[in-house]
This record gives sequence, structure tokens and C-alpha cells, in this order.
Amino acid sequence: MKDKMLLLAVMVGFLLALAGCDFDEPWGPDHQRDRDVTATATYTVEFGDDFFKAAKVIIYYKTADNNYDWDALTSGSKWTRTIKTSEFPAQLGYLIEVSPLEGEALTQETYDMTLTGSISATTSRGDSFSNVKTFINNNEGLAVPADRVDKLIKSHSSNVFGYILTRDGSTTQTSFSF
Repeated sequence: MKDKMLLLAVMVGFLLALAGCDFDEPWGPDHQRDRDVTATATYTVEFGDDFFKAAKVIIYYKTADNNYDWDALTSGSKWTRTIKTSEFPAQLGYLIEVSPLEGEALTQETYDMTLTGSISATTSRGDSFSNVKTFINNNEGLAVPADRVDKLIKSHSSNVFGYILTRDGSTTQTSFSF
């Protein structure tokens, strides 16, 4: 009888110990490191020398909390935003809306209308990725004749570039509904 009581006490102790464990959550030093992951992403858009002589631009971009913000641009050669997030999967990306300037005459013979974007990200675990996308190529560096600029802008009026970044550092290219 004494042996049965001892066995019963051991079994109850074992069951109590199991009840306190959460088998859905791994444990150990790697687990804490995985839970505390952050990602820093940089969005960059570069414009040809004559881009804002012919077009106006609005860039909508994903913020750190997976919401949206926007910037209206009328000049410059480069736009950059950096976000830091700990929400995963992180949606990283932007939409570039381009439209012709209204009421402005194109006075040059040709225009440099190059439009290039990039997204790069690094996680606190050391994972990183980077990608560049050319939206308007200018036919290998050749300037666009003034009579084709309006049509070129309208054919590239909406440009989306995005990724989903997971906590483990893997990415999937995606399109967002902005």
C-alpha cells in the first residue's frame, strides 16, 4: 500500500509538471531570439534628371504597423523612407502613382524619364534581402522624345513593388491593394 501511495504521489507530481508546460512554445535561447526579431526596411525610388519637368508623383507606402502613409513629390532625384517593425509577417512595399503635369508645355526635345525603385531589409537575426525594379527604362539610357513623354507617363501610371517578410527572414514578392 505504501508503494502505491508513493507511485500515486510521483504520478500526480509528473502530471502537474506537464500541465505547467506549454508545448506550443519552444524554449531555450533561440526561442527568445526568435521572439524579439525586428526588421529594418529601406524604400528608395530614383528619378531621371527630367522626370519632374513632365510628371508629378505620389508614393503610398507601408509603414511599420502595416498601415499606409504617402508623400507627394514635385522635385528631386531620390525618395527614401526607412521603417522598423516587429510585426510579422511584415508587409513591405510601396505604390508609385505617376501623372503628367497639367498645363505645362514640354519645352525640351528629349527627357530623361527613368524610374527605378528598390526595397532592402535586414532583420535583427542577420537575415537580409534587397531587390531593385526598373519601372521606366528609357530604352537603355536614351532620352524620350517630348512627343512620347505623355504616353510613357500614362502607361506607367501605377507601379507597385512589395514583399512579405516573415520572422525567419524568408520573403515572397507580392502586390498590395493600396
